[in-house]
Amino acid sequence: MNFEDLKIFVALYELKSFSKAAVVLHLSQSALSKRIQHIEAILGSKLVDTSNHRRMLVTEAGERFFFHASKILHQVELMNTDLNSLKSLSNGVLTIGAVPILGQFGISRLINDFAAQFPKLALHVVEQEGISILKQLLTGDLDMALLRDTQAEVLSTREYVKLDLAKDELQVILAKTNPLAKRPSLSANDLAAITIVSLLSGSGVFEPMQAFFADRHIAPKIIFSSPHIETLLGMVEGSRHVTFLFRQSYQPFANSNFVAKSLTPNICSHLQLVYRRTSNPAILKFADYLSQQVIAEKG
Repeated sequence: MNFEDLKIFVALYELKSFSKAAVVLHLSQSALSKRIQHIEAILGSKLVDTSNHRRMLVTEAGERFFFHASKILHQVELMNTDLNSLKSLSNGVLTIGAVPILGQFGISRLINDFAAQFPKLALHVVEQEGISILKQLLTGDLDMALLRDTQAEVLSTREYVKLDLAKDELQVILAKTNPLAKRPSLSANDLAAITIVSLLSGSGVFEPMQAFFADRHIAPKIIFSSPHIETLLGMVEGSRHVTFLFRQSYQPFANSNFVAKSLTPNICSHLQLVYRRTSNPAILKFADYLSQQVIAEKG
């Protein structure tokens, strides 16, 4: 017995006529009669009484079979509707957190394009500092996060997927009047005695900067920390302080008062899309879309 058998009997029950049911089901009356007999043989029960040629009667077994068959078909319909809605992303909510780099990497435009393709999906995006985004991802308040690899490294790859989206270079930003501005690149030894204004721990910049000095057994002279790039650049301008920023984060603020220098050795980081492996279809669709778009633009 299959779902088609259930549909056939339900149609016959509702129409109470072999001739009418045969028309609706696009079957001959003899074919319909054989299908009903097949169902009865499987069940070992008589479902309809056709002894009265003027009126088809449904037996007690037929009544009970109809009750269960109609419930099963209804559940199958609900299942198909639910699965189809997931496939088409016609409902649901997707919450994404990001460190403040959406504009620099063109991610905000891609998010808008995705939202336009799936207008019935409730898409919520929040841009905050890395530590806050990481905490919300861990507690499940966020479905996905856009983080630097230095921020996401605390997450287990057994539990989280980490997709590399873009590569970025850590640079030293200094005033154009700073004597170090004339050098092609800067090493930890060059910066050993230089005062540093820095982004906070958890920013994705602080950690690789610390590692850069620690590898040379040098303690960086950090005199000020802030979550705001504008504040750091304000302290660097016209002074001998320096700050560390990734190239893409610095670009919107770059002007003729500053110069950006590469480090020796060079330090790079990846922007990553991070989400739990036990994810829903909306998450997987967005991850696939974003990674494919980034690959296409690189090409």
